[in-house]
Amino acid sequence: MLSGTWELCTEPYYRGSCRYYEPGQYRSLGDQARRISSGRLVGAGQGAGHVQSPGEGRWQDVGRGDVSVFDAPDFRGFLATLSDPARDFDRLGINDKVASIIVNRGTWEFCTDAQFRGACHVYGPGEYRSLASARGDAYSSARPVQPRGSRYRIALFEGAEFQGRSVWLAASMANLELVDFNDRARSVVVEGGTWRLCSDAGNAGECHELGPGRYPAIPHGLQGRLSSVRMR
Repeated sequence: MLSGTWELCTEPYYRGSCRYYEPGQYRSLGDQARRISSGRLVGAGQGAGHVQSPGEGRWQDVGRGDVSVFDAPDFRGFLATLSDPARDFDRLGINDKVASIIVNRGTWEFCTDAQFRGACHVYGPGEYRSLASARGDAYSSARPVQPRGSRYRIALFEGAEFQGRSVWLAASMANLELVDFNDRARSVVVEGGTWRLCSDAGNAGECHELGPGRYPAIPHGLQGRLSSVRMR
C-alpha cells in the first residue's frame, strides 16, 4: 500500500469481513487472503504497517471529501462525484435529484436549500442506498465538514460482531430511515461521548445509553429495532 487508508472487504459493495490498511507492506492478509472482492479509499492515512479492524480508530479529516451522488435509490442513475463544496446543485444540473449517495472520504453535510441552508443532514463514510424519498430528492447543496466534536462518532453495523453493512454518524439522527438503516443495527462502535440509542424515531421507545467502546451486540431490546440515536 503506497498511500491513503483503504478498506478492503471479502464481499462486493464493501460487505463481508472488512479491514482498514494504511501505507505499508503486508506479506499476509490473514483470513482475507484470496478473498478480497471490493475496496475503497477512506482516508488520507499516515504511518505504515498498521491494520485496523472495522470500527477501530477514527475517520481522519482530510480537508476535502469524495462523494458520489445518484438520482435513484441503490446507486442507479449516476449524477456526479463531488470533492469540494457545492453551494448550488442547480448549477450542476442535479438540484432536487439526489436519491442515494456513496461517501468514499470525509464527512458530508447535505442541505435542502442552496448555500448550505434549510434542513441539513450529515453523512459519514459509507453507502446510503436510500435517502428517504421526500428529503433525499430535495437536496440542493452539499459540502465536506468537520463536525463539532469530530472525535465523537458512532458506527452502526447490520450484523453482530461488527459484520455486514455499516453506517457512520457524526451527529444525532432522529430517524434512521434517513440513512436507510432503520431496524437494522445489531452491533455498535462508539468513538467518544455518550450516545442514547432508542427503538423508536424521535429518541422515544426503549432507550439505552452507551459510552465509548466496542459493542459486539447492542442491548437485547434494541436488536434489529434501533430507530434513532442522539449524542448526549
